[in-house]
Amino acid sequence: MTATIGLSDEQQEIAEMVASVAERFATTAGDVREKPWADAPAGAEWQTIVEQGLHAIHLPESADGAGGTLLDAAVVLEQLAAHLHPGPVLATISASAVCAAAEPTAAAAETLAAFAAGATGAVSVASGITAEPHADGWVLNGTIRAVVGAAQAEHVVLSARHGDDLIWIVTTGATVTPVAHTDITRGVADVALDNVVSNTVLTGIDLEQARAIIVALAAAESAGVAGRCVTLAVEHARLREQFGRTLSSFQSMQQRLSLMQVRAESARAAAWDAINALDTDQRDLAVAAAAVTTVPAAIENAVELVVTLGAMGFTWENDAHLLWRRALANAAIDRSTAAWQVRLGQLAETDKRDVRLTDDSAHPELRAEVSAVLAATGNREQRDSSHAWLKASDIAWQQKLADAGLVSPHLPAPYGRGADPSEQDVIAAEFRRAGIVPPDIVIGNWVLPTIITHGTAAQSERFVAPTLSGEILWCQLFSEPGAGSDLASVATRAVRVDGGWRLSGQKVWNSLADVAQWGAALVRTDTTVAKHKGLSYFLIDMASEGITVRPIRQATGLAEFCEVFLDNVFVPDDCVVGEPGEGWKLATTTLANERLRMGEALGHGDSARFRAVIANAPDDDTRALARAALGRAAAREAVLAALTVRGALQRLQGRNADSETSVLKVANIIAQREGSTDLMAFIDHSTPGQAALTATDTAGDVLDHLGLPAVLMGGGTPDIQLGIIARKVLALP
Repeated sequence: MTATIGLSDEQQEIAEMVASVAERFATTAGDVREKPWADAPAGAEWQTIVEQGLHAIHLPESADGAGGTLLDAAVVLEQLAAHLHPGPVLATISASAVCAAAEPTAAAAETLAAFAAGATGAVSVASGITAEPHADGWVLNGTIRAVVGAAQAEHVVLSARHGDDLIWIVTTGATVTPVAHTDITRGVADVALDNVVSNTVLTGIDLEQARAIIVALAAAESAGVAGRCVTLAVEHARLREQFGRTLSSFQSMQQRLSLMQVRAESARAAAWDAINALDTDQRDLAVAAAAVTTVPAAIENAVELVVTLGAMGFTWENDAHLLWRRALANAAIDRSTAAWQVRLGQLAETDKRDVRLTDDSAHPELRAEVSAVLAATGNREQRDSSHAWLKASDIAWQQKLADAGLVSPHLPAPYGRGADPSEQDVIAAEFRRAGIVPPDIVIGNWVLPTIITHGTAAQSERFVAPTLSGEILWCQLFSEPGAGSDLASVATRAVRVDGGWRLSGQKVWNSLADVAQWGAALVRTDTTVAKHKGLSYFLIDMASEGITVRPIRQATGLAEFCEVFLDNVFVPDDCVVGEPGEGWKLATTTLANERLRMGEALGHGDSARFRAVIANAPDDDTRALARAALGRAAAREAVLAALTVRGALQRLQGRNADSETSVLKVANIIAQREGSTDLMAFIDHSTPGQAALTATDTAGDVLDHLGLPAVLMGGGTPDIQLGIIARKVLALP
C-alpha cells in the first residue's frame, strides 16, 4: 500500500495511480545532466499529467475539472514530488487553486477553464508589482524574484499594489528569466513586468488565504519527499551488506530508519491538517504548523538518506541529492522556517490549534444528551489529593458520570457507551464546552480493557464499576530491576497453592503503588517454557499481607514512583485474569492502551509554559526568542493531535492502525524532550526556585525538566518503540 497523506479509499487509489505515473517520469541524476529543466518548456511529463486529469483533479466540474478536493490534489503533489516529477505541477495546481478561491467572475471562469484545459501556471504572493488603472485594465510594473514554475508558465497569477489596495492579476505578458536554483529538477525564474497591460482581474482573494493555499500544497510536496527518503533508505538497508549482515539488521540502522519514519508520518499529518483547515478559522495556525514541521522533516530525512547510502549517496551521480535539493527549495517558497516559527508563536499566544475528529453537527442527539448530563452533574467538589500528581477526587460526582457512561465512554455497555472515536470526540467536546475536566481513572484506563476483554464476568462486575466511580485506584506491577522494557524477562514468581497462588519478587517504577487499592501484575508461573509463554496476569489487593511499598525519590525531589516487594503474597484463583500462561497476551493489551493514551497528551515542555515565558519576559529580545520557541511547541502539539486524529479515522474506516501507535508515542517523546529543552534556554539566575513545587503544587520549568525521564521511559523506552516501528511498520528483520 502506498503511504499517503490521504486517508480515504479513493485517495489511496489516487496515490497508487499517481505513483505509477510518476515512476515513468521520475527525474534521475542522469537526467539533470542532459535536460535543461530551468528553461525547458513543459513536455511529455506534463502532457501525461494532463491526459490523466491530475492537474485539474481539484477544479470544479463547471470549469471542466474533476470536481475533487484540494486534498486530492495534495495527494497528487505528494506522490509526484516523491519521484521528483520535473513538470510544473506544484506551480500550476497552486495557481489554479488560488484562482478557484476567487469570486466566480467571468475572468475567474476563463482562467480556470484554461488551467483545466492544460495551461501551465505559476503564482506568487511576494510584493514587488504595482498596478495603475488603464483603459484596458491595469498597467503592471515591477519584478518578483525566483518564482517556482514561472519558466514554464503560460499564466502567471500575481498580487499587485495600487496604493493601499491589493489587486490579483492573471498575466500572460510577463518577461521570465530562468535563474539558477537549488532545485535543478524544475524551472524557476524571475518575473518582470514592464508596462504590461492585463484585464484579467480576480476578486475576493485574501493575501493570507492565497499564501495558505501555496504553503499547504508545498507542505504536501515536502511530505512526499520525506516519505520517499524513508523508502529508498529502507530499500538500501535491506540489500546492502556489511560484516556479513544486511544493514537493516543493525539496531542503530533500524533506529535511524524508524526515526525517519516518524518524521515522514509527522510531515504527512501536518500537511493533511493544513489542507483540511484551509476553509476554517484556524487556517493560519494549521498552515504555520505545517510549514514549521514538514520542511525540516524533509530536509532531515534527505540528510539521513545520504548518510544511509554512505559515500555513494554524496555523489552527483546519485539521486539522493535531488531529493535533498527539492526539500531545500520548498523551504524557500514563502517565509523561512524561522519566520514561520515566529508567526506561529504570535498566533499561538492567543489561540491553539484544535484538531477535531468531528464538527459541531456530528451526533446531535448524543451531544444534547451529554450536555444535559453535565449540566445536571456540575463540576467536581475539589478535595485534597493524596499524591504528588494525582488529581483531586470526588467519588459521588464521578459516580454520576459513570452511571451515564461518560467516565470511559469507549468501554462497552454497561460500563461505557461503546463509543467509537467520533462519539468520543463529541463527548470530549461537550466536557470542554461545559468547562469540566473529565475524571481520569489513570492506570485503570489500561487495566479495565484487559479485565473486560480477557477476564470473567465476575471479575468485570467486581472491578469495573468501582474503578469508574473512583473507589478503586490501580497501579501496574510490570517492570522489575532486571526487566524494564523487556517484560518477558520478569522474574517475580508465582507458585500454585491450595485455592490460589503465592507470589514473591520485586517490582519497580510503579506509579501510584503507594496509594492504589489494587495492582495489575505480570508474574512468571512456569519456568519450563519459553519466557513469553510462562507469564500470568494477576490482580493483587495492595493491602495483602506480605506487600511492602517504598516510594522512590527521584531527581526532582518528588516520589512519583515506587518499588514494591512481594513476600509470599497470596492471590486467590479468582484474581487471575485469563488462563495461567496467557499473561504476555494480556500484558500487550494493557500496554497498547497505555501507549495510545500517552501519545495524546503533552506534559513536559507544553505551549502553556512558553506563553508564561513570553508574559514574564524581561525584555523584547527574550520575548521574540520565546515566541519562536512557542511556535515550535505549538507545531509539535498540532502534529501530535493530527497524528491521533488520523489514527482514529483509520480505525473508523476499519483499518488496523495499531502499529502507528508507536509512531505517535515516539513523536510524543520527541515533542516533550524538545519542548522541555527549549524551555531551559530561558532560565537565568532568578529561576533556581523553579526546581521546587510552586505554591499551587505546579512544577516550575526546571522541576518539569528534571521530571522528563518519566515520559522518556514510561510505557516503553524510545529504543523499544523504535524497534517496534522497525519491525511492524518498516518490516525490518
